[in-house]
Amino acid sequence: MLLKNSFLIITLFGFLFCAKTSLAREACNDGSPMTADIMNCLMIDYEKSDKQLNTLYHTIIQNLSVPEQKQLKSSQIKWIKSKDECNRFYNDMEYGHEGRFSVVVCQTQKTDSRIKYLTIYQQCYQVSSQHSNIKSCLWDEYQKLDQQLNLVYKQVLSKSSNEKQKDIKKDEREWIKEKDIACNKYKNINDKNSSRIECLIERTQEQVSILESQLKENE
Repeated sequence: MLLKNSFLIITLFGFLFCAKTSLAREACNDGSPMTADIMNCLMIDYEKSDKQLNTLYHTIIQNLSVPEQKQLKSSQIKWIKSKDECNRFYNDMEYGHEGRFSVVVCQTQKTDSRIKYLTIYQQCYQVSSQHSNIKSCLWDEYQKLDQQLNLVYKQVLSKSSNEKQKDIKKDEREWIKEKDIACNKYKNINDKNSSRIECLIERTQEQVSILESQLKENE
């Protein structure tokens, strides 16, 4: 299972790695091909996202009730563990320097997806007075994100060759399968369980970012 997951994650983050590396170099104003320079630029990108996430998290949690704070803290701890799993899939022995690059890219992508979720959570909390309403709001936002994913997916397909389309469709089926496995473990009688919605939003946002990066590569 670990090898299978490793292959899937490498495939999904391949396009994102290229785009992130390019953006990081631009941010550093440095086109150096040196490993240390590339890593430095990728770290700048990650640290920027990490700082943004920490600021957002503390802004949200200070306005929550004690039970809500407890729930969000628990959610954040679980997310940190999931982000740390990036380290399991890449190592110098197996993937060389690209392994270290991919760890940072993976962590940055997960951090950006967490920012997306917490931003949605904050917006829903501000407009909803009851927890059930927050869950309904989160579900509606997930539906919008899913529509965005479908749109980007179709755009990527339209700009790809027939042969490439086969690979893209296969990758998308694999992603859907992995998403369902990861998120359905939170499923209970209530389809709008908040933990499941959180998982769906973050997984979908990750895939949107990957496909958007792929779309830019095709332009």
